[in-house]
Amino acid sequence: MNRAARIGIFSLSVVIFCYAGIGHVLGRTSDDKAYKSLTVYGEVLQKIQQDYVDDPNMRTVTAGALHGLLESLDPQSSYLTPREYEEYKKKIASPGTGETGLTLSKRFGYIIVLSVLPDSPGVKAGIRSGDLLESVGGFTTRDMSVGQA
Repeated sequence: MNRAARIGIFSLSVVIFCYAGIGHVLGRTSDDKAYKSLTVYGEVLQKIQQDYVDDPNMRTVTAGALHGLLESLDPQSSYLTPREYEEYKKKIASPGTGETGLTLSKRFGYIIVLSVLPDSPGVKAGIRSGDLLESVGGFTTRDMSVGQA
């Protein structure tokens, strides 16, 4: 792992531990569950860095943690990388571009069609409410968030 990556990982760990420590010491919250979760997250990151067989790509590890965190909230929540977020902003700035007319959700690990707008490209493609999309563009939907699909 290169020097810059190690410094970045160390800095991230310090920030996480500082937030957890400050919350615990000051005791300004009656609900310490969030800070305990941060402490656990920091401990897991430290274990991965110390004991994992290979040098892990910490950006990938962190992105995976963020995906899991947000997707655990509800089927419509998902984490977008900075690149995906920029694409999303461009897409909503120019409505009608690339629209399929589908309302999607994630259930059972796959993308599910909740509804299809009349006269939309989705209807023309024969997609109906309740359909399970196993793949989009040749990629399995098990590895996609709703936002990516």
